[in-house]
Amino acid sequence: MGMGCGHSGAGEGARNAGSSSCGEANPVPGGYGDASTTDDRVVAAAEFAATELGLGTYDIACAQTQVVAGTNFRMVLVSEGKEQLVVVYADLDDSFSMGP
Repeated sequence: MGMGCGHSGAGEGARNAGSSSCGEANPVPGGYGDASTTDDRVVAAAEFAATELGLGTYDIACAQTQVVAGTNFRMVLVSEGKEQLVVVYADLDDSFSMGP
């Protein structure tokens, strides 16, 4: 079982599987909510993170978003059999930066 984006964990998924749920069953208002791994903005955030981290081929196991003054994308990327939890922030102009 993988590390998951939220509390429940997720297994290794195919890139852009789209239906992987990896968050809490009852999200908290203002918190993270599940997002489709096929969403254009999720894919763009994942590509940014993969480039920043020097990953080659990768899969998006799961993704979540949180609306702030912009959007936080919390994702599990799988590369070479290893899972990595990443957080990418997109400001209101959709400029990406890595989060904690």
